[in-house]
Amino acid sequence: MLINIQAISNGMGKVVYTKDKSVLPAIAEKRKLYQAAMEKLDKMESGKEGSEIFDKLKTLTAEAREANIKLAKLIEGDEWSDAASFYINHAEPRVNKVLEMGGRLCQTHGSRR
Repeated sequence: MLINIQAISNGMGKVVYTKDKSVLPAIAEKRKLYQAAMEKLDKMESGKEGSEIFDKLKTLTAEAREANIKLAKLIEGDEWSDAASFYINHAEPRVNKVLEMGGRLCQTHGSRR
């Protein structure tokens, strides 16, 4: 899941900085993969600490998704300067928080073994 989220973010950055929208379909496929993984995790998570972290992860993921939607609108409108600024200041920092929380969730699972 985390690798797909990272790939989405990197792909969006690539679109912003190269102004090449041809990678957008591949990004859409990565979104489907991460969403499927989130659904599986939601069904699997049973420990109290893991559930709390997963709830935070879902909140952070929703925030990152909203930022990516705004970024996509800027890209769609060919507003490249605004897209670059938004990517750096809003979208990427939210993805980094998701990745950090996902890492914490992985640590929680690792400590149960």
